[in-house]
Amino acid sequence: MISVYTLAELSTKRKEHDHVIEPETRKRQASSAENATDSPLHSDKQVEGLKNELDKVELEYEQLLAESKLMDMLKEEKV
Repeated sequence: MISVYTLAELSTKRKEHDHVIEPETRKRQASSAENATDSPLHSDKQVEGLKNELDKVELEYEQLLAESKLMDMLKEEKV
């Protein structure tokens, strides 16, 4: 379900993209992945982390889609 926000609400809800990873961080993640164990607990934590990340991305997508639709409506009103 997509919520309809006002333009002001959308601009305050928009966050910086935190999924950009710096090269140095990426290197550290790669080296730590080599040392990681393949235990079921470790795998469960990875799955849970990916699910949480997916939830955040889906929410951001819904908000951006709602903002885009609102912008289209405002553009049509001006014409």
